[in-house]
Amino acid sequence: MRTALISTALLLAALPAFGLEPFLVKDINLEPEPASSDPNEFAALGSVALFAADDGLSGEELWRSDGTGAGTWQVADLCPGECSGGPRPFATTGSLEFFAAREEDDPISGPTLWVTDGTPSGTFRLTDSSLRLAGRAVWVAGPDVLYFPATDPEHGVELWRTDGTVAGTYLVADLWPGTIGSNAGSLALFKGRLYFTASDPVRGGALWRTDGTAAGTVPVKDPFPSSAKNFRPLTIGVAGGRLLFLAQPSPGPVELWSSDGTGKGTARIVTPGALSILDARIQGDRLYFVADDGRRGQELWVSDGTAKGTRAVTNLPRKEAFVSGQEFLDLPSLSPGLGNRFLFRANDGIHEVEPWVTDGTPKGTRLVRDLCPGLCDGAGFIWDATLAGRAFLNGTNGTRGEELWVTDGTEAGTRLVRDICRGSCGSYPYGLFAVRGRMVFAVLASDGGERGLWATDGTGAGTVRIYDFPFYGFDGEVVGDQLFLGIDGPEGRELRRTDGTAAGTRLVRDINQTDPEP
Repeated sequence: MRTALISTALLLAALPAFGLEPFLVKDINLEPEPASSDPNEFAALGSVALFAADDGLSGEELWRSDGTGAGTWQVADLCPGECSGGPRPFATTGSLEFFAAREEDDPISGPTLWVTDGTPSGTFRLTDSSLRLAGRAVWVAGPDVLYFPATDPEHGVELWRTDGTVAGTYLVADLWPGTIGSNAGSLALFKGRLYFTASDPVRGGALWRTDGTAAGTVPVKDPFPSSAKNFRPLTIGVAGGRLLFLAQPSPGPVELWSSDGTGKGTARIVTPGALSILDARIQGDRLYFVADDGRRGQELWVSDGTAKGTRAVTNLPRKEAFVSGQEFLDLPSLSPGLGNRFLFRANDGIHEVEPWVTDGTPKGTRLVRDLCPGLCDGAGFIWDATLAGRAFLNGTNGTRGEELWVTDGTEAGTRLVRDICRGSCGSYPYGLFAVRGRMVFAVLASDGGERGLWATDGTGAGTVRIYDFPFYGFDGEVVGDQLFLGIDGPEGRELRRTDGTAAGTRLVRDINQTDPEP
C-alpha cells in the first residue's frame, strides 16, 4: 500500500497543472446544513440581552433581545459591509454597556472602545484605533465614570477614563512619560475611590489612588522604597474593611499587604518572605489564599485584612496539597451561597482530590466527603453558582463517571444529583446557570442519547432534560428570569431562551436565514 501511494503521488506530480483541477465526484451528504448566526459574547443590560451575532449579510455585529422574536434585532452594523465588528463586552453599568469592536476590515488596526444604551442612536465609538484596551475596567458610581487601562503609541499603558461620551473619554494621568508607560492596571473600588497599581521611574511599582484628575492621582504606598525595580503590585479586593493587594520585590516572593486607603495605614500582613502566595479569593469579608511557608508546604490561609487575623486553617500531610499531577487546584469564586463557609478542593495525600470546607478557623476546616474512596480523585470542578445554600461540583465515586454533585458543606448534605450517563460513563456537566430556582446546565455525554440542556433543583427527581441538541459548546447570560443561549438546533446555532423548563425553552429568532450550505 505504501508503495502504491508513493507511485500515485509521483504520477500526479508528473501531470501538467491543468490536469489537477478538482471536481466533485459525488455529493454523498445531501442533507443541507442550516446557516448559523452563532450568538455569543452575551451581556445583560437592564431587561435585555446584548450579544454578537452574524445574520449572514452584515457579519458579526451587535444585537439585542428581550426574549421575543419582535424584540430581537440588530442594534448597529459596527463594521459596515460584509466585515464583522466582532463586539466583545468590556464593562456593563445599570444603563450602559461598554464594548470593544472593529469598525474597519483591517487586521492591523485593533478594536476600539464603544458604548451603547441598547438603541441604534445610543451606540457610538468613543476612541479611535490608536488606543488599545489593556486590562479590566471598573465603574465608579456617583461620578459615573469608567476607568480602564489602555495603551497608545504616545503614552504606553496608562489609566484612562470615560463617562460614556467622546468628550469625556481621556487619559487620567501620564505617570511614566514617554512610550514606556506605567503599566497601570489591577483596578479596585475602595471607599468610593479608585485604587490601582502602576510603576513610575522614581518608585517602581506602587499602590495609587485617583479622583479622576491628573492632580488627584497620587501614590498611596511604595511597598519597597529602597528599589525602583520592584514589580507592579496586584490588587485582590476588599475584605475586613481593608484593601488587600499582593506586592513583590525584585527579586523576592510575593507578599500580602493591606491598606485603609492611606500610606500610613498600608502595611504588609506577614513577615517579608515568610509566605509564597499561589492563589487568592475573596469570600464575604474574608480573604482565602493558598500559600507555602517553606516548611509545611501548601496550606489554605485566611485573612481579615490584619496581621493578627491572618493564619493557616489547614495542616495537610501532603506538601503539594493544591496540586494534582500537572493541575493546580484553583480556589473557586463562589457567590456567598454557603453563608460564612468556603468550599475548596485539596489533596491531603490520604484521600486524593476531594471537597473541603472551612468557616475560617482550623477547627471548622474539614473534609466534606470522600467522594471516591481510595486512591482516586473524587472532586472535579467546583462551579461558581450556588442555589438555595448549596454548591455544585463535578465528581465521581470511582464506579460512576463524572456527574453533577451537590453539597451544603456537610457530609450528609453531599450527594450525587443524578447518574445521567448510567454506569461508568460520565455526563460531564458544563456551564451552570441559576435560573428561577433551578440550575441549568449542559450534558456532554452522548452515551444513551442524554446529551443536551438539563435543569435541576438539586434532587434526582427534579433533574430533567429540557432541550435536546448536539453539544458543541455554548455561550449564555441570565437576564431577569430567563437564560439566553447560543446553542445548536434544527435551524443551526441560533438564539434560544429558557426559564429552566422544557415548555419555557424555545427558539427566540432564527437570525441567519441565508441559503443553507451544502
